[in-house]
Amino acid sequence: MEEQRELTEKELTYEDFKFALSNLFDNDSYNKYVCNFKKLEIKTVKKAFREKAKEFHPDKAVILGEDEKKLETKFKDINNSYQILISLLSDKNGLNKLSYGSFDNRTRKKTVKKDNIKKNYNTDKGSFWKGSIPNRILRFSEFLYYSKVINRAILIESLTWQFKNRPRIGEIALECNLLTNNDILKILRNLKFSEKFGEAAIRLGILNQKDVNLCLHKQKNYNCPIGTFFVENNILPKYMIDHYIERQKKHNQKYV
Repeated sequence: MEEQRELTEKELTYEDFKFALSNLFDNDSYNKYVCNFKKLEIKTVKKAFREKAKEFHPDKAVILGEDEKKLETKFKDINNSYQILISLLSDKNGLNKLSYGSFDNRTRKKTVKKDNIKKNYNTDKGSFWKGSIPNRILRFSEFLYYSKVINRAILIESLTWQFKNRPRIGEIALECNLLTNNDILKILRNLKFSEKFGEAAIRLGILNQKDVNLCLHKQKNYNCPIGTFFVENNILPKYMIDHYIERQKKHNQKYV
């Protein structure tokens, strides 16, 4: 009870909230609640806690073939996570304090009305991804879409924005004196369906892999970060961009 009292009095941060969610919920549920935490209910937290506590109780160390101390640490994290979420949900203004006090003061701007968001952003729930996250490397916009953070309309708009705001591989190669205008025309005329410019240049023997890698590296440095699109269009605040970049990195590392 004393530990619970001290936890309640502590000013909980957004990092505490993310820590608690990640310990009690799987990826799909985590993504569901991390941006829409007001949908989280006490009964949902209690159910998740019971399942995790049963799964990682130290008494199961022998059965699971796990180190008992590791399970004890995991169990403490689960218990602490439960207390954090219950503390937030039990306080009538707990989630509001978290939203506007603990992690949002530095980045929050005036409330943005839905009418200010571009009209072509379809908010129909049917346009959101309904499956699980694909087991492959994903670009940032793709990761947001497959994580059910943005809908298909915003995915397409963001990829279009990124395409328009980055220099072409051919332009970079021309600037680096790796290609001539005639080389670029030859590559474009011989492009196969769905083939990338660099792939065609290698296939035709006009560029080698080292040249293409150099151009890709320069293109990445020239790029205007895709996160800018979501911030400027009031789709996601900066702190959430940083959060999802970290999650995207962890996802992509599995498939490198």
